Amino acid sequence: MARDADAIPPNDKGRIWASLSQALGAELREHRSIQGVSGLDHPVQAIAVDDKNSRVLVFSAEPNPRVAALMQVDVQAAMPDSKVLVARPIVFDLGVMSRQVFKNVDDARVDIASFVRKMERLSRINQSKKGKARAEKQMEELLTPAAHVFANVALPALSQIVDVLQQFAHLDWPTILNSLQVDPKNPVVSFAALMEIDNLAIDRQHGVCPLPLYEFKEADWELMASGGRIEDVQERLKQLDIYQYFFPSPDQIVLGSVEHGITQRNEIVTTVKKAPELGHPLGDSELVPNMTNIPDIIEALADRGYVAEGEHALTVTAKGTTARSSIKFRPRESLLVKLFNRFSVKVDATINSKDFFKP
Repeated sequence: MARDADAIPPNDKGRIWASLSQALGAELREHRSIQGVSGLDHPVQAIAVDDKNSRVLVFSAEPNPRVAALMQVDVQAAMPDSKVLVARPIVFDLGVMSRQVFKNVDDARVDIASFVRKMERLSRINQSKKGKARAEKQMEELLTPAAHVFANVALPALSQIVDVLQQFAHLDWPTILNSLQVDPKNPVVSFAALMEIDNLAIDRQHGVCPLPLYEFKEADWELMASGGRIEDVQERLKQLDIYQYFFPSPDQIVLGSVEHGITQRNEIVTTVKKAPELGHPLGDSELVPNMTNIPDIIEALADRGYVAEGEHALTVTAKGTTARSSIKFRPRESLLVKLFNRFSVKVDATINSKDFFKP
């Protein structure tokens, strides 16, 4: 149940969510929290309703992807007649930022004393117009995406701080603290762990759609704030592999299913049909011509060399692996994980308390 308190203000920031909702076939509702069956009020950025497909789209304000996933379960239980889909906006991705700053893992190992000397040299270099312009450009490339987000979306500051701290927890803190003890004046800090993190992974593992807002360009924000050109908004969401979470491509589900180990034709058909039942109406095919018969889609993928008939089941070809590699780490993959979790007959009932406290 949505709560009336703190309704979304009718300004540009409200129009951003209205444009996103409309592009996903839903209508924005003026609420900033939603209640689950537990009675808890969950903070949200926005709520949108898709009457045609009986869906409720929740843009979470939670900084933790696991909490967002639990919210989805809680709200779904309170709204059994609708399919509840949750997306979690993300502003800072330290993995992306660190890969922009450091060339390789060795470069990410920072000697503090050397770093200070380097900054002093840069300060002297930056006194020249050319050096200053270069430094400003590097800083702009690093911080501009987040600045655009905060300029266009009213995000809770505390949530973003918590999100950044959770990402910093991936650093090798025991080694860093030991370095401080060994040589307090010149500790060595390695940011290599940040370079290796996949900040969208936990969302995907729990079927939550991560919204990497830091990937939106200035033109994207202007487009969404305009309140029009919805087809252009849809196209941009497709380029960012977000739209396909809400309207998945059936041929990509087939290909992902085979790669995941669902290789019998009847099992693949069952998996594809499960998507609309979970609130994900099928969209257009991407690798083969549009068709409604799933066995025909499988045959078309085989004809085009994406899958091959093995001795007892289908397998993914090199061409299919290439097609999958470009999207495996994108927001759309959350839907496939959700499908595979529902399809699997193996249930692991073991609950580990550490699962609830990982960053």
